[in-house]
Amino acid sequence: MPGTRKEIRDKNKPVTKSDLKKVETELKKEIREVEVKLSRRIDKVESRLDKVESRLDKVERSIDILASQVAENTVRLDNMVTREEFKHEVSKLVDGQDKMITILQRLDQERIFTNQRLKRVEEVVFK
Repeated sequence: MPGTRKEIRDKNKPVTKSDLKKVETELKKEIREVEVKLSRRIDKVESRLDKVESRLDKVERSIDILASQVAENTVRLDNMVTREEFKHEVSKLVDGQDKMITILQRLDQERIFTNQRLKRVEEVVFK
């Protein structure tokens, strides 16, 4: 007498209500086992998803920090002069210093000539 799904598949044996009940019970049992397995699998997947979500949150915070640093660096770069501008300003500074040195050299020479002239005048006056 057939009682399981395998036995029912045999077409030469008659199927009874009790056989169908047995099959139904067997199927319900298998469904519960599959549900338990699926539930465990879902729990594992949820756990992994929680970990991934945590990692994504960390990555997101890192990206926010990096974006802030990039924005800050962009502002800094915008405030910096270019190499050409820097060279131009240094050139103007050096030109100004050259002019000052030229003036100082003339003043020094005038001082020397003035001191010599003063000595000659003093010699004439104090003679």
